[in-house]
Amino acid sequence: MRIPNPFSIPWKTLSWTWVFVLFFIFCAQIHFLVKRDINTDLMTMAPNVAIDDARTQAQNILSTNLDNRVLFLVGFSQSYRSDFDSIFEQVQSQWRPPANYQKLLWETLEINSHLDFYRSISPRLMNVEDQRIISLSNNQQLLGRAVATFDSVGHLSLIPKSEDPFGFFSDWLTKRLPKNTFLPTGHSPKLFANNKVWGVLLYQNHNPNNIRSARRLLEATQELQTLVKQFDPNAEVLVHGLAYRNALFVESALREIIAITIFTVLGIGMVAWLMFKRKAATFGILFTAASSYIAACSATTIVFGSLHLWTALVGTLIFGMSAAMAGAYYCLCQNEKYNTLKSIQNFLATRLGIAAFIGMVTAALLFWAPHYTVKQLTIFSIAGLMSAYLTSVLILPYLYNKSIPESDFVRHLSNLYQKLPILSADRWMYNLANSVTLSLVILFVIIGGFWQVHFSHDVRNLVNFNLQQREVETQVEKLLALPSTNRYFIVNGATQELTLMNEEALQHALDRRDIPGVDLHCITKWFPSQTRQATVEKAKQEAFARIEEPFENYLGFDVPNPRYQTTETVTFDDWYASPASRPVRHLWMTLPEGFASIVQIAGISDNNIEDLTHLSQTMSGLSFVNTDADSNQLLTEYRTLYIGLFFLMAVVYCTLTLFYFGLSTWRVVFPPVLGVALAVAVMSWLGLPFKLFTILSIVLAFGMGFNFSLLVANASKTDALKFTITTFASWMGIVSSVLLMACQSPAVQTLGLTIALSLFFTWFLTPLMRRA
Repeated sequence: MRIPNPFSIPWKTLSWTWVFVLFFIFCAQIHFLVKRDINTDLMTMAPNVAIDDARTQAQNILSTNLDNRVLFLVGFSQSYRSDFDSIFEQVQSQWRPPANYQKLLWETLEINSHLDFYRSISPRLMNVEDQRIISLSNNQQLLGRAVATFDSVGHLSLIPKSEDPFGFFSDWLTKRLPKNTFLPTGHSPKLFANNKVWGVLLYQNHNPNNIRSARRLLEATQELQTLVKQFDPNAEVLVHGLAYRNALFVESALREIIAITIFTVLGIGMVAWLMFKRKAATFGILFTAASSYIAACSATTIVFGSLHLWTALVGTLIFGMSAAMAGAYYCLCQNEKYNTLKSIQNFLATRLGIAAFIGMVTAALLFWAPHYTVKQLTIFSIAGLMSAYLTSVLILPYLYNKSIPESDFVRHLSNLYQKLPILSADRWMYNLANSVTLSLVILFVIIGGFWQVHFSHDVRNLVNFNLQQREVETQVEKLLALPSTNRYFIVNGATQELTLMNEEALQHALDRRDIPGVDLHCITKWFPSQTRQATVEKAKQEAFARIEEPFENYLGFDVPNPRYQTTETVTFDDWYASPASRPVRHLWMTLPEGFASIVQIAGISDNNIEDLTHLSQTMSGLSFVNTDADSNQLLTEYRTLYIGLFFLMAVVYCTLTLFYFGLSTWRVVFPPVLGVALAVAVMSWLGLPFKLFTILSIVLAFGMGFNFSLLVANASKTDALKFTITTFASWMGIVSSVLLMACQSPAVQTLGLTIALSLFFTWFLTPLMRRA
């Protein structure tokens, strides 16, 4: 079978084939979004930090709970405390939580030591040894056991409330726990704090990271707030959880992406109409931009199995890149007619092909960034540029292949171009004033800006959400003493016993340092080491011996000595396999080199991180994990890496250009290099820090600016036409990037501002580098 020559296929056939392919891609993408929705998980925006097995495993364990759970605190005024139980039951019966969220029973919580303590003792016993002893004990023996447990919280001999017939445990519980504590009310606890009575609800969703789930969660939260106001006008609803953050992010990001897309399309269409005054040209540019975005979304979905909302938002940059490529074709069509296949191949398949290739190579450099969403953006950009190139080659000549006369707007640009000074060595000998003055101004701005550059990274500022919600989460964390999931200790040991002893040593060390507000959530509060158990058992026997005689005189009968409790020793494996370990089971890790436990910390703040870090350095088998600091350090390392990649890319592009343009290479390379240098300098003058996203933006901006300079250098017509190409391409990029500055995310704002400034200065400098 003879394979047909693709150049022999009619031009209309190729064009319509590509149109049908785009239509199929569009339908497939819509079907995928309807079935799977867009990914909105904020955790995927954090950098991927992998230091060692223990830290990686610990972070995976803790992030599972963080990702999927939403905690609601429903607070009523103190005057409603007597009727709180009935009101709260009515609220739960009338409120409909999101259908995809499942209410967690109180027995499955892992929050803090006080809450775990209360939850774990009801309705289950502490461990299998307790179960055996209680089943064989009478009331008098239980009394002796209760007396022996007054100062042994969390140990093997703890009496469950259901087995405390004389109320010793209830009295002890009231005295031991703080005022802001949980008390029983049906299947949910209640909390007295801040002159309110709070009911606590916890829900979990194993797949919350999509738009539909986010909307249902926000609607359900609003319904809950409306419902509680009917019972108490002063009632409050506080929400805590990453899933709720995702929902707030989705709410703002959807508005942003709709507004940015609309204004980007309008801006591109307006500039295209001003430039060409042709409906076909304007439609072709908008069609190219739309096709590139559709293809980019589909390619990202195929490669990663999902499309992140952040990628779709930042990916609106592809509108400007694609429109610039399409506009270059129409600029080349000014005053000349390209209506044959050969001429189209010469001007598009080669020149636009080089531009698309350079853009794709530049975007590919971002793939090494330690962000899942940035990797998606890389594939997004590559696919979008490829689609823009194919659309420009196959569709635009079919839409409009006639010469385009210069519009009045282009003529005004040409007049402006003629008045600009020239930074040319050929001209310096005749007119030094313009060149030298402008060169000194640019040099001063760059040197002064670089002198003020300061580097900064804070992973917490990647996504900025509602400040009011930040205050709500802080309030919930203080009320419940929630342990941190990004700052904690990891305790290592070769054996189980050694790990538990190291954990206890950490507890004693923290007690001695007396760091205010810090509370631990750890294994040994539930199952202490065998060494500690023996010591505590001895102390209990001595304490019982001192109170035995006066206590028996007071009661009028003998109380049996509880020594029989130690007849059997419960091993760690037995306890770990029992229901008693459920509150802290997730804190235990088995590693190839031994064992490790996670010790979470409640009440931690930026002020005591230094003390906790120093403590970890003074004890063996202990390390303090600060995932925020680890992420910031990783971002710093990659920032340095990408600065090197940028210089390497500039050298490579300059070297390759040197073979084609010879000594005139500097006219192509200098505009994008000086453009990004001026952008960094201006941002430094404004006091903005230099971050990883700054250098990532510089890499993209340099690739786009270099493309513009290359298109200008390849244009065979007048300088005015070259200036038209530069203006249109730059404005397309500026329009699509400057709108990103309206986003709430600081990372996106940095991306948009850096690219917009770089392209603006590149557009300004390119005509200055022309020949005399």
